[in-house]
Amino acid sequence: MPFARYFHIILILFVCSAVYGQNSKMSNNENQTLDSLYKLYTNAKHDSTKISILNEEIGYFYERKNPDSAIFYYEKAINLVNKNLLILNNKNTSLKIRYLKLKANSLRYTGIVFYEKGAFDKAIEFVLKSLKIYDQLITLCEDEKHIIDCKKGMTQCYIPLGNINLDQSNYSNALKYFLKALKIHEELENTVQISGCYVNIGNVYFEQGMNDKATDYYFKALKIADELGDKKTMAKCYNNIGNILLLQGDYDLVISYYLKSLKIKEEFNDKYGIAMVNSNIAELHVIIADSVYSKIENKRNEHLVSAIRYGLKAIEIAHEINAIPLENPAADVLMGAYKKLNNFEKSLVYAEIYIATKDSMFKEEKTKSVADAERRFDSEKKQLIIDKLNKEKELNLSELFVQKEHGEKQRITILFIIGGLLLVVIFAVFIVQRLRISRKQKQIIENQKLVVDEKNVILNQQIEEIITQRDEIEAQRDLVSVQKKQIENIYSELTDSIHYAEKIQKAILPSSEFMNSILSDYFILFKPKDIVSGDFYYVAKRNNIIIAAVADCTGHGVPGAFMSMLGVSFLNEIIAKENMKQADQVLNELRNYVVKSLQQKGIIGEQKDGMDISFIILDTNTYTLQYSGANSPLYFISASSNELREIRPDKMPVSIYINMKSFTNHIVKIEQGDTIYLASDGYSDQFGGEFGKKFYSKQLKQILQENCKSPLKEQGIMLENAFQKWKDTHKNIYQQTDDITIMGFKV
Repeated sequence: MPFARYFHIILILFVCSAVYGQNSKMSNNENQTLDSLYKLYTNAKHDSTKISILNEEIGYFYERKNPDSAIFYYEKAINLVNKNLLILNNKNTSLKIRYLKLKANSLRYTGIVFYEKGAFDKAIEFVLKSLKIYDQLITLCEDEKHIIDCKKGMTQCYIPLGNINLDQSNYSNALKYFLKALKIHEELENTVQISGCYVNIGNVYFEQGMNDKATDYYFKALKIADELGDKKTMAKCYNNIGNILLLQGDYDLVISYYLKSLKIKEEFNDKYGIAMVNSNIAELHVIIADSVYSKIENKRNEHLVSAIRYGLKAIEIAHEINAIPLENPAADVLMGAYKKLNNFEKSLVYAEIYIATKDSMFKEEKTKSVADAERRFDSEKKQLIIDKLNKEKELNLSELFVQKEHGEKQRITILFIIGGLLLVVIFAVFIVQRLRISRKQKQIIENQKLVVDEKNVILNQQIEEIITQRDEIEAQRDLVSVQKKQIENIYSELTDSIHYAEKIQKAILPSSEFMNSILSDYFILFKPKDIVSGDFYYVAKRNNIIIAAVADCTGHGVPGAFMSMLGVSFLNEIIAKENMKQADQVLNELRNYVVKSLQQKGIIGEQKDGMDISFIILDTNTYTLQYSGANSPLYFISASSNELREIRPDKMPVSIYINMKSFTNHIVKIEQGDTIYLASDGYSDQFGGEFGKKFYSKQLKQILQENCKSPLKEQGIMLENAFQKWKDTHKNIYQQTDDITIMGFKV
């Protein structure tokens, strides 16, 4: 094995050990992926393949996890390109173009990492170097495909240049770069990239306070991203629309859009994006605390604590990935929140971080370096044009000199032949004839040799390109196979586990046969948001007593399902006790079980896991109904008057709470034929309709009253149809917001 190959492997091992501290924080799947990438790199036979793996796989893998490692690998790729360009010199133009493209990518990726670290001067330097190479390649390339690739590369430089100018509040330059990128993408009909340009242009208008224009561009981008299934762009749009709605004071919609954005960014493990959205949510809670609950101290403090929770998440991730532009606003929010809670010691800590990061981002020399780098690029571009014209001029002069020299030689030869003819005509004719024949034969041989040499060079180039392409295809195929297998394994394990949990949850809920044995006319609308549900319904009978409940546990999906199973288990145990004959006693005891089992202490920042519940006890002999509720009302409709009545619940959950008073026991006399409804808040909170608003309980009560004469089974179908129409039949299709459970039965 050559020494260079030994050195190469030793260098890779050294870098692996240098980033071990970071890798130890990665999951097993991430470590396996990284091992596979290193294996692909060391097994690659050609430098062009190794450079592609360093750029597109290893460097990209580290960008958000360890930016310094990403820069190391991009610089390694640049050094490998420079080595090959030095060997090629001016030979093999097609291979030279390929290596220049790879170098441009490495420079651009390095610039983007410096930008996310807040090093704007370095970012500008590397991105402009990349743009300069693409500009040169457009004049060098003749193939249309290569020209299109270079134009795409130029747009990928314009975007970070626009973002840097935007961060420096240089709005005109930022807009200029984004519009340049948009023009090229429209020319090339790149729909996905057009969507991204709309987002960036919207950002410029937003920073200038032109919110109407910004909103128009964000919704243009969101429409395209939604049609293409481009979740990353959708996440950007949701976050940016949330920022505008925040200025307009529509806080319910703001948190909805922020959480949509956060969900997608967590799905892609986008640490930069996760930190940014957490910082936005933290700022939202501070604004709500100061504006909405400024005179309600406990509510105000709850929102300030929430702001601190989200702000700490944001600053922790931003510090982990060394993203100074994200540390700065997160530190600002934390400084203000702690100050409002009179924790001046903590406030001072984050004030120092805020000042340090602000100084790092906005030093005067960094702003100057942006303008200097751009002027340097324009100057180098002009000098490149002048050098090209000078070379063309020198080439023309050289051709004139050669023509003149060739004419002089011809004149001397003619004079020499005339002199020879005068001396001996016959001998000269013979010699000249023989010379002409020899020259022709020599020229033919030389021409044939040149043709053969050119064909050999072309053939060798084609063989090398074919081998390179084959190796790249094999490397990409192997990478795709590794990733596909990993994703399939993870998906299979998660899906199997969740479906098994679904079977367990269904087993603890009342079966249809059991329900039919207790209730003659009823319906259950049970729609989990995910496979398993955080809602549950409960039915039991003791002699002439019917017990029923609908509960909404904290969260949905798997965490909510765990809480629902605990809720059913606790109710079974409580109702089995002989002394539990009142609805309020059952809820008080259920709260004791939840607080004790989850070890809730009422500490600030502690998770408030629990449930909202509507609970009834019906005596079928006396037609007396007991109701007790935690944030969940009871509806019932009189058979005689068709009037809908609502009994409001206590405004506290079944969990630890600031004011844990005893639940209220409501006693109501009902008649045979009356209809009783229990529901969680998932149906009322669903977003939809023409304007994307909540359904609200007012519409739910209207549907129940309008259809009260219909059989209960039909009422359940009508409710489901109304839900689907509200969610799906308008220009926007909305995802289900929460788990949904509605129970209705006739007495």
